[in-house]
Amino acid sequence: MTPEKVFAKYNEATNPSSIQKPKSLSMKMSMTQDSGVSPLERPVETNPVVRMHAFTLYCELPDKIHLESDAVLVAPGADRFLPERKIADIKLLQVFDGQSGWEVTSSPQDPSAGTKRELLFFEVDRLKGIVDSAFAMDDLDNISNAKYVGEQEVQLSDPTNGLSIKKTVHVVEALAKGGKKQTLYFDVKDGLLVKSELVDPLSNDKLTSVMTDYKQFGKVKLPSKIELTPTSTKNPSNTSIRLTLEELNFDTPAPPGAFTKPSI
Repeated sequence: MTPEKVFAKYNEATNPSSIQKPKSLSMKMSMTQDSGVSPLERPVETNPVVRMHAFTLYCELPDKIHLESDAVLVAPGADRFLPERKIADIKLLQVFDGQSGWEVTSSPQDPSAGTKRELLFFEVDRLKGIVDSAFAMDDLDNISNAKYVGEQEVQLSDPTNGLSIKKTVHVVEALAKGGKKQTLYFDVKDGLLVKSELVDPLSNDKLTSVMTDYKQFGKVKLPSKIELTPTSTKNPSNTSIRLTLEELNFDTPAPPGAFTKPSI
């Protein structure tokens, strides 16, 4: 077995070449977070916390992006065993129109409490990074120096019931964009990418991604559920982010006024 044969089977299964450089796309996603820490070990929050849970995204090449987020502002329980209490719904809008970026927040319960501000340069860069990721249909485009390691067995969580399932995978080591070390795990049976581990060579921080529940979105097949677990050497944490891709459309224009800048 070689990396080229593993990649070829993955491309055959997902069909990324069917997407011929779309000019625009839209997607809807939801997000949940899990600290992975038991109530006894969890620190007691004293300030209100924003929990984002739904996203609508519009992108237009080369770098325009309109990102809407639905979130809730919650108050922590009186102690670590009591559930959080919702204070208000929040809508967060971040936009980059190709020249400048801005953010607008609002609350259906209190329209007068909204804010508007210019985005800082690193926030704009982060939005541009989302555009690049959204249009990168082929996950293997930015890797180099691939080496086939062999077959292994990995344990993954089933998205429907949370039970652990065992898969036999092909393991490939490679260098990703920016010189980051990447380990990729492809299902031996269907060729789909089920897990990846990305390590920053400078900080040694690691991002583990687990991809499950692949579905057809038009002509391309993508994981509808992705669990991201960052591991930092300086700030160890078991926090994981679970993303669910609900809708993906190509060459779908953004709604009128999506990139019109308000007075700030």
